[in-house]
Amino acid sequence: MKITKSTDFCYPEYMDVIYEGMYDDDKVCKKADKLWRCSLRTLGFYQKLVDDIVVEIIRGQRVCQLGVVFGNQIDRTAIAIGKTGSYDIIDVNKNVIKRTNDKYSIRFNQIKFIHNDAARIKPSAIYDTVICFLLLSEVPGKHKKDIINNALKMVKPEGKVIFVDWHNPLKWNPLGWPIKMYNRLYKPFVEELWDYNISDFAASSKSLFSWDTKLYLKGLFQKTIATRLPEDEQKDFMQLYL
Repeated sequence: MKITKSTDFCYPEYMDVIYEGMYDDDKVCKKADKLWRCSLRTLGFYQKLVDDIVVEIIRGQRVCQLGVVFGNQIDRTAIAIGKTGSYDIIDVNKNVIKRTNDKYSIRFNQIKFIHNDAARIKPSAIYDTVICFLLLSEVPGKHKKDIINNALKMVKPEGKVIFVDWHNPLKWNPLGWPIKMYNRLYKPFVEELWDYNISDFAASSKSLFSWDTKLYLKGLFQKTIATRLPEDEQKDFMQLYL
């Protein structure tokens, strides 16, 4: 298992301002990594959300994930990819990478960690699948936009970008207002995902993808998949503007 660092890496200021070194505290992170805590933070839907990522993975694929996450999503994804595939994971915090590498290094040779900011990387379309799991709700709006557009640039024609995150609940969902108040106090970047669809953050490349969204828990969570159109269809689309 390899760990690499990009030469253009720059640690974002909001990490220290908002999270106050939480991800550098091994004891806090060890507790947060417990599956029951992951389930609690997602209102019991953690494993369902992971299930619906794994079902999209084809063995032997080249996969990239933007952001390390707690729980068992990474190991379940690595198992689905298999030893014939590759699994690159980009994260902004070197301590998170070291801790996760220690957790998985013996089991999964197909994983490579890259120390970089997903909002600042220089993407190229080399992946079959890109995963963004509960990351957009942790970053401010400008970073959301940059991460989403970078993710879209990372997949080949017919490749998929899988976004799993919070979503604006249906109006009659009784959990809507309590969750909204909690988020305003403790997770200030979630509400932007209530105000906008993930596709709204995409730039000119939005039209080069087909978009499909599945909702959970009466709209509180979403799985949005952006599938890059085949090259022939992209050319046909561009002819409309020539």
